[in-house]
Order: sequence, then C-alpha cells, then structure tokens
Amino acid sequence: MAKRAESSKPNVSVKQRGSAVRKGSQKIKTSSVTTQSAAKPASIAQRIEWVETIASGLSFGQVQALLDEVNVSERDLLNYNILAPRTWSHSKKKGVFSAEQSDRIARFLRVWRQAAQTFGSVDKSRAWIERDTRALLGKKPIDLLSTEAGARVVEELLQRIDHGLAA
Repeated sequence: MAKRAESSKPNVSVKQRGSAVRKGSQKIKTSSVTTQSAAKPASIAQRIEWVETIASGLSFGQVQALLDEVNVSERDLLNYNILAPRTWSHSKKKGVFSAEQSDRIARFLRVWRQAAQTFGSVDKSRAWIERDTRALLGKKPIDLLSTEAGARVVEELLQRIDHGLAA
C-alpha cells in the first residue's frame, strides 16, 4: 500500500483500551474495543461491547481511527467494495454508519488484521488478499468478505497458513 501523504492523514490518536479518539481538537467517543481486541477480545464483556457498538453503528471517527490503526485507507474500503463511494460520502456527512455497514467494515478489518499478522506485513497481506488463491478454489480472499460465511472461510485458511498446513 502506498503511504498516505502526511498532510492528508488525519490527526488521530487512540487510547489503548480507552474511550475516546482525538481528531484535532475534537474528542470522539469510541468503544474500548479495537480491531485487535475485536479479533481476539480478552473478555465476554468486551465482545458484547463490540457487538453493541457495531449494532448501534460505528461513528465516522471510530471508523477512521480503526482504519488508521491497521494502516488501511478510505480508498481501500472503496476499492475493495466494502462500501460504495456514495455510502461512504453519505455516512461521512451523517457522521455514523448503519449497523450493516459497520458490520461489513468490522469484518473486513478483522480479516485484514489477521492477514497482516499471518504474513508479517501490510504489503504481503495486501498481495495475498488481492490474488487468486488455489486453496479458495481460485477465488480472491477479498471477494469472499462480503458475507460472514466467506470471511470465516478466509480466516480458517489464514489459521491453516499460520500453522503451516496450507500453501
């Protein structure tokens, strides 16, 4: 992934397990669950909090902070068809995503983080997620992320790769 220009990167800081994101001088309430803990939360309470946060809709600030956390750009979400450009624009104006949109974003980020951990870098995970994969019957992993069932198949393959069971 090409690095975003420093001037275009928002001034965002995320407290670890905190409850606020600071964007410039604006403080935005967020869930204490990050994408890392969303992939493997430490407790049932955190999992339930994450589910409730998604169900109520992620705020635009929360999504921006989560994207920054895993080094993914807004453009990636649009290029990978996680969200349509008009949906992104509309949600940006409203300041919040619907529960369904939030779920799609969270699913993508969960798999993205797992791929980056498996392959050790954003560039290697990006290359893998975008290419046809024999273990997925010639499908690109990114093309399977539109459903939870497809995401689970990709996650299972990443686990097998992690354990040296898949090529």
